[in-house]
Amino acid sequence: MDKYSPTILLNTETEPDGIYTYKEDHVIISYYHLYNERKTGSICSYKVNRETNQLELLTNNRTPAIHNLGTVVVGDTKFITACTANAKVLFFTPNDELKEVNCAIIPEECEVLSTSVGGETLVASRNDGYISYWRLFRNGRWKPVKEVKCHDAEVWSVAMNIDGKTLLSGSDDTYCKAWVDDDMIFKIRFDAGVTDLIWRNQTNFLAGSYDGSVKEFDIRNWKKPLWEGHIDGGAGWRMSDQGNRIIVAGACGGVAEFCQTSNGLFEKTFQKYEPHDSMVYGADALGNDILACSFYDKKVVLWRRNDN
Repeated sequence: MDKYSPTILLNTETEPDGIYTYKEDHVIISYYHLYNERKTGSICSYKVNRETNQLELLTNNRTPAIHNLGTVVVGDTKFITACTANAKVLFFTPNDELKEVNCAIIPEECEVLSTSVGGETLVASRNDGYISYWRLFRNGRWKPVKEVKCHDAEVWSVAMNIDGKTLLSGSDDTYCKAWVDDDMIFKIRFDAGVTDLIWRNQTNFLAGSYDGSVKEFDIRNWKKPLWEGHIDGGAGWRMSDQGNRIIVAGACGGVAEFCQTSNGLFEKTFQKYEPHDSMVYGADALGNDILACSFYDKKVVLWRRNDN
């Protein structure tokens, strides 16, 4: 028997591409839709009704098309971030109301693919190989500081260390690079584009790639990963670090989970594609279960743990 069994909770009207659990049985889902060369999107909050196997809509905010749904902490406050196809980073409250409270804008025409905050510095990666920087004003607004060309292709992911100094960037050019004050301190080559980067603590980070790999590195000894796993037939597209378990949206590989073993490293304990029928672009833990969304077939699936 598989570790998890699927239940389809929702067939959405537009394409879902991100999921975040903000409290018990409450989730936020982002959407991206392209029609006649016009890109639109939305960000919605839902309650998971486990008795009816349905998602109950709480809030629906219309937005530009969203490439990436994430979270940042500014000071002591957590925000939901939405990276859009029209050069914006939108900030929302992580609650049922899901209210837009801030915005950072890039003057140039580009698409924002990911964002991160460290200290009072906001960074956003772009589809033109640049990374944009902002500093936090006293009034709580973000002031543009600079733009730096860091890669020769789309920068799928950026991750700023909590110290606000060490920046990781991952690109379709197959490189993960580490930066301090615009100086590259190392780069790691993958067999395909680097799609997601997450700091686990001040020294260790996760890297996911189109080559199907999920790896953990220590920046003090970055030439060899601490451990690595693989998404069969898919990618390490988006990762959710839950401490002793890592949930992966594996694109064509469905949804996967890596769990910590007695030696402190991780091994894959689950991977499944069906009933998803297209790329799984979003996944997160929902208690002991997993919630995942697939894009073209417009499905949100609850993967229930069988020993619950």
